[in-house]
Amino acid sequence: MGWGGICTGLFCQSSINDIGQGDGLFFGETHLFLAQLTSIGITIVVAVVGTLICYAITRLFGRIRVDEKDERSGLDISQHGESAYPSFNGLD
Repeated sequence: MGWGGICTGLFCQSSINDIGQGDGLFFGETHLFLAQLTSIGITIVVAVVGTLICYAITRLFGRIRVDEKDERSGLDISQHGESAYPSFNGLD
C-alpha cells in the first residue's frame, strides 16, 4: 500500500527531478521521509474510518451476512435462483 510512498521518501533526489520537495532520507534529509510516512498514516486512518462508516450504514438497512442455510446451498441459487457454474455441480 505505501511502499512507493516510503521509497519516495527514501530515494528522492532533487538533482534528478527539480520539481521534487527535497532529498530523501538516504541523501541526508528527513523532512520528505516523515511527510511521506505521515501521509501514508493519514490515508490508512481515512480508509479504516470510511470502511467502518460504510459498515455501520449497511447494518442499519440490512443484514451483513446471508443465512447459514443459504450459504450452504450456494449463493447463486439462494440469491439469484440459478447456478452460475452448473458443470461443477454435475447439473449440465
